Amino acid sequence: GKRTARLAQARNALLSLALDEVGCDFLVVVDMDNVLDTFDASSVQSSLDILRGGQFDVVGANSEPLYYDMWALRTVDDWMPGDYHDVGLRNRAKVIPSKSGQPPVEVRSCFGGVAVYRAAALRGCAYRGLDERGREICEHVPLHLCMVERGARTAIKPQMVVIAPPEHVATVLKQCGSPPQE
Repeated sequence: GKRTARLAQARNALLSLALDEVGCDFLVVVDMDNVLDTFDASSVQSSLDILRGGQFDVVGANSEPLYYDMWALRTVDDWMPGDYHDVGLRNRAKVIPSKSGQPPVEVRSCFGGVAVYRAAALRGCAYRGLDERGREICEHVPLHLCMVERGARTAIKPQMVVIAPPEHVATVLKQCGSPPQE
């Protein structure tokens, strides 16, 4: 089978376990790879505070040295309005400053290696790794767009930072060009 279909199946099994058997108010989804090498776990607590405050239902990670998870990203503006395979990457590299006080960046979908969810907003939505034509898609996007259609709000939390894998940074820089200087 295709990789993203297998990922979606595994993520849905874990999602069902968390929501239906364990029961929880919040869920943290983490890719257990090298993006977490220098991750500050206290940023999850401050993300939970954002969710408890009711402003957002999903908070995804930022990354340094630049935002790298372009496949999961769908924005409310023209930064990444659709699948990058369709809209292209040219001139889309971006650095989201991670300094304290920087507000969340509202998007329609993101991940970045870590995401914190309000469990109630996940109900009735699922991961999917293939589109209608059987083409691989980022499994996070259908889940997040379903949530948004049901009124959920999603954001990148600038201070919840993972280290972007060097191979992803190289791809983004090669295909996007350098990000604009702030």
